[in-house]
Amino acid sequence: MNKNLFTLLNTIKLVDVVVTVALFLLIISILITQKNKIKAIMESWRKKRNFEDTIIESIKGLEESDRRLQGNIDKVWNTMEMARDTSKEIRSEMYSDIKGISNNLKDVNEKLDIMERKNNLSKQADLKEKIEKLYRECHAHMVCTDTALETLKDLIADYERHGGKNSFVHSLVQPEMYTWDKIETIPKKSHDDSGD
Repeated sequence: MNKNLFTLLNTIKLVDVVVTVALFLLIISILITQKNKIKAIMESWRKKRNFEDTIIESIKGLEESDRRLQGNIDKVWNTMEMARDTSKEIRSEMYSDIKGISNNLKDVNEKLDIMERKNNLSKQADLKEKIEKLYRECHAHMVCTDTALETLKDLIADYERHGGKNSFVHSLVQPEMYTWDKIETIPKKSHDDSGD
């Protein structure tokens, strides 16, 4: 190794050393004289590098935000789909319940109608019997008291309200009752009695 170094030193000439030293001195003097410009260039390069890093970090942050946002959107869609499915199930159950209630109401209405018809028939029979009794009392002498006549009219009206139609009440009693003589059981007030 000493031999190689010695051969190398023998091949270098003084001119080469001087030129090399001069070149180093020139580079050092340029660096010293242009120190502010070099510093500005380095600062500009550092800012540019920092700006690029900031942009890259911002892009990465935006990508992460986008992934989180997409995840949240997926959660919202899943929640909406579950809510829609639940709503469909509830709606289906409600329609089924409403249909059942509707059928039950129809049954109840039918039963009420039957009960009302039976009640009306029973009431008609009862009223017919009362009308017949008053009719026999008044028909025998073709005379009726005003209270009995009023009661008979009320019984006939009640009979009709309960669905009574086309029976002896209409064909016989009603036409005849207006031909009977009327006996007043309640005296009418006269103008002279009004002072008492």
